[in-house]
Amino acid sequence: MEFEYWANSELLVKLKEADPLNDRALLLYSHIMSVNSIWLQRLKGEPVTVNLFQERTLAECEALLQTNFENWNTFFTEAEEEVFQKNIQFHFPIDNTIRTMIVADSVFHITNHSSYHRGQIVILIKGSVAALPNLGYVFFSSKIV
Repeated sequence: MEFEYWANSELLVKLKEADPLNDRALLLYSHIMSVNSIWLQRLKGEPVTVNLFQERTLAECEALLQTNFENWNTFFTEAEEEVFQKNIQFHFPIDNTIRTMIVADSVFHITNHSSYHRGQIVILIKGSVAALPNLGYVFFSSKIV
């Protein structure tokens, strides 16, 4: 989730820079913030309090980015190791099915899901920012020598 926070923060910088800001790019970014929140609420057994494609301002997205990061850190700090191998059951709104998944796979899903949408957003802001962001995991995890 540190990579997730880093990549979403880097993209936020570019969205703030975008002139004009593409409405679809903002909606997809807000969607990423919602999904991060929804999955954590599912894992904690809490009611889902956000919409999957909720419209937000950049400032609202930034606030949710920070809240999500803090809440995920708390979850990882407090969770016992065996929690990550437990199954959770959830409603999947895309096809209205009930599904099960182990917690570790749900965390993996979040970063994959976000990477997919970050790529879409980068395409949408091309031409409206000075330089496109490098959001791949390699840029997060490696050092230049």
